[in-house]
Amino acid sequence: MTRGWGLIAAAAILLLAGVLRFAAFGETPPGLQHDEMFKALEARQLLSAGDFRVFYPSNQGHEGGYVWLLAVSTALLGANVVAIKFPAFVMGMLTVALTMRLGAHLGGRAVGLAVGGLLAVSMWGIFVSRVSLRAGMLPVFTALLGLCVISLVRRPRGLMAVAAGAVMGAALYTYTSSFALWAAAGTAGLIAVVSARGAWRRTAGRWMLVAVIGVAVGLPMIVARLSDPEGFNRSSTITRPLTDALAGHPQELIDNGARIVGMLAFAGDPEARYNIPGRPLFALPVGLIAYAGIAVIVWRARRRPEYAYWVGIIAAGIVPSLLTVSAPAYLRLVALMPAAALAFGLGCSLLPVRVAPAVMIAGVGLTAVLDIPAYFTTWTQLPEVSAIYRDDLEQLARQVRDDDRRWLVSTPDVEQDALTFSLYAPDVMSRIGFFDGDTTVALGDGAALALSSLSPLSEPHIPFMSEDMGAVQTGAIIDQFGRTAFERYDLSFSDALAQRIAAAATAPVYLWPQPALERGDLDTYAQLLALPVTFGGVVELIGFELADRDIAAEFDGVNLQLYLRPLARDSRSLSVFVHVLRRDGTIHAQRDLMGMPANQWIAGTVVVQDNFVIMGPSNAGHYVVSMGLYDTATGERLTIDGTDGVDHLLLGRVRVRARE
Repeated sequence: MTRGWGLIAAAAILLLAGVLRFAAFGETPPGLQHDEMFKALEARQLLSAGDFRVFYPSNQGHEGGYVWLLAVSTALLGANVVAIKFPAFVMGMLTVALTMRLGAHLGGRAVGLAVGGLLAVSMWGIFVSRVSLRAGMLPVFTALLGLCVISLVRRPRGLMAVAAGAVMGAALYTYTSSFALWAAAGTAGLIAVVSARGAWRRTAGRWMLVAVIGVAVGLPMIVARLSDPEGFNRSSTITRPLTDALAGHPQELIDNGARIVGMLAFAGDPEARYNIPGRPLFALPVGLIAYAGIAVIVWRARRRPEYAYWVGIIAAGIVPSLLTVSAPAYLRLVALMPAAALAFGLGCSLLPVRVAPAVMIAGVGLTAVLDIPAYFTTWTQLPEVSAIYRDDLEQLARQVRDDDRRWLVSTPDVEQDALTFSLYAPDVMSRIGFFDGDTTVALGDGAALALSSLSPLSEPHIPFMSEDMGAVQTGAIIDQFGRTAFERYDLSFSDALAQRIAAAATAPVYLWPQPALERGDLDTYAQLLALPVTFGGVVELIGFELADRDIAAEFDGVNLQLYLRPLARDSRSLSVFVHVLRRDGTIHAQRDLMGMPANQWIAGTVVVQDNFVIMGPSNAGHYVVSMGLYDTATGERLTIDGTDGVDHLLLGRVRVRARE
């Protein structure tokens, strides 16, 4: 192939890669996921408040590099979804271009085109380019350092050693798996020194310079990792296979290794978050060629540092998935992306010259035919995917913008879904409140209610959705696939609802400031209060329903419905505690819950939450139910307005029956 035709083919591959990474930009994935939300909000905070950090502690801690990129994208494109996705697109395109260049250096022009073509159309390559996560930066640095190693080996110069060290150090700011680049550079340096023979001192000096520059550039991140308590928090939560192996149970670690080895053609990421569960990276013929290519890399690495680098990438790059759950985890293995594509190209180079180009074209074509519809059609329509990539929140945002009423929304992850929603419609956040439908229902006269299919109401709260209770269903909010994302209701305080709230408000509540309780009914020794009772000036208890006051000694609990009325939105992380107390004042059982977080409260609404307390095995006798609110960040309780610092109410007694 002539140079001119090669350039045309390379341009066509990049054009195809661009189309596949930009097509259906706002539709596949269906919406934003929570990890994308955290990075986007941090980027906006960086722009608005100058919150520049090397290491961000949120979401179990992560490197700052991608947040910096997002801040640049947001500054250029505005605070919108395109700005959130654009850095991933750029990183994906750079990965294709740099890996194509690598293939040309290591195997010739045809290998480079095969490598670039495979990355352009593979589901793995497309996927990482369309999800705005920091992991997408790492393949760029893997490929870039690989090019630096080639230049350092073939045209050894001090300036190239500086460049290689700078890339290696900068990689630490991208993704946790970046340590693989350090291991790979060390492997390449070792082979370079051993192969240099008489010139080993000069060669060793250049590679030492790489290490020194790498440490200098990466030192702030190294210090942050070692000093920040969140520095290794993420890895510590997912390393069960390693923990079990060290405890003498290595089976999961062995299984992980087998699945990772087979991921090119026989096994795949089991999580729908980043893959069609269980789908291998490549079709069987392409995967088998890639295995042959890995053998080529290993064989040539014995004396050639530019190949030894890729042995290091493969060996170290599998570690993050090997030692953690859900192997092979494609995102944790992302450092291997250029290596997997290179393996296919180098495997093809073993074939006869006349056969190899046809096999390369067939392999890329087969991958395109299988992977493009797999990503854009099969994967994106999986129900599990819609539960992760929240198109439902985007559709909800469109409805809320067009309807200026107060909105109350059930959702499975209140805190994170509210933050994700804020990326779609930041201007309406003051009039929308999210609650957990599994434990809570929020009601408001004249408000609109959206019940998520992912967070339906629990059985005790379903009656509130009847027309008798003032809830009139007015349709549904539909996602992009035509599925119901939310059932929509118009709310009013009907007579039936008002009567139920009024009945709950007649229940007596009591003050008792002493830790120990006395015998007998509460009204014989505690101070009776009238509802509503205000806690800390921010929320009222307006009523409660304490059912089943006679309970079994085992497998039973206290069935309590609390009616709360927020007075104002509060930024604190408040929670309700419900304690079941023994007569000496000690806690026998408890439940802490705030089904509608204080930062989602809307003044004037009524929040009904199910505070069912599981009792566990209990001795026969009487117990007292108490409740109050506290700040989960500080542990400080809210005091009851109009009292001398009293911080809890007594709601009533329950009796545990003797065992039969």
